[in-house]
Amino acid sequence: MTVTAFKDGLGSVFAAHGKAFPGKEMIAAVWRRVEPLPDSFMAWAAVRLEDYEKLPSNLGRELAVVLWPQWRAEQPARPGREGCAACGGRGFWLARRKGDEGPGGRGVALCPDCSDARCWPGGRRPPGRGELERAGFTLEG
Repeated sequence: MTVTAFKDGLGSVFAAHGKAFPGKEMIAAVWRRVEPLPDSFMAWAAVRLEDYEKLPSNLGRELAVVLWPQWRAEQPARPGREGCAACGGRGFWLARRKGDEGPGGRGVALCPDCSDARCWPGGRRPPGRGELERAGFTLEG
């Protein structure tokens, strides 16, 4: 998520509830929870949070644990971050091992630049385009 999308979303939420924009400490805590998420999620979440009767006491948790799964359920075809230079916003590449044309030679590789970090296998950053190509894969997308 871009800082601009994050601050715009939070600003509209706090304004709708008649509250001042939060301090740096709270901003940092919420940012750590939502930074890997796409800009469009923040715009979507802001609209929902504006409709809440009162702001949740743990805004970062509300965004990352409650609203993020709802957004994902409504947006299944948008796993990545819009405008990602590495994968074009898909969140993944279609990968094929060079020389293996059979069905077992195909797979999906998560984009380390914009895919949801909670989906990374074992919590480890997935290999990037260059690493996959050096390992003998061709990538589409």
